[in-house]
Amino acid sequence: MNIVVINPNTTAAMTARIGTTAKAVAQPGTHIIAIQPSAGPASIEGYADEAIAVPHMLEALYSAQANNPDVAGYVIACFDDTGLDAARCVLDAPVVGIGEAACHMASLLAARLSKEHGVPVIGGMDAAIKLIESLAALGLKTSKCTTYAKPLVKSYAGTVPNFITQK
Repeated sequence: MNIVVINPNTTAAMTARIGTTAKAVAQPGTHIIAIQPSAGPASIEGYADEAIAVPHMLEALYSAQANNPDVAGYVIACFDDTGLDAARCVLDAPVVGIGEAACHMASLLAARLSKEHGVPVIGGMDAAIKLIESLAALGLKTSKCTTYAKPLVKSYAGTVPNFITQK
């Protein structure tokens, strides 16, 4: 099984560390493909950085999908889940953010999350890789019926990324 893990910023050293972390938790037979966009911010420190990063991240993910059609799923390796909903719209396989994954896993362990309840620290990458592996094993994909439907074919002004214009 192939899982694409994207660092939505452009720092290569961080992407390498993210790839190493994902490979350490993946089950035998899972191949991790760690990528990053070719343009965008060196780090994502707030909404403005996120807004700049998302189109470049989506372009990189779309390219990864075209080059690896058998990808079981995608992980967005940024704890604020940069561009998560948009990625779900343009990609065919499930997309999980590490922030979302950690929160969902924690919610299975306690009704309230606090130090007093003894909830263990849950690594976002660990949780995301295991969720993608589980979704793939169950044969599940992101629904394209409503919220995560592919963008409609229509005219766009200005420069439009390939993930919008190619179907």
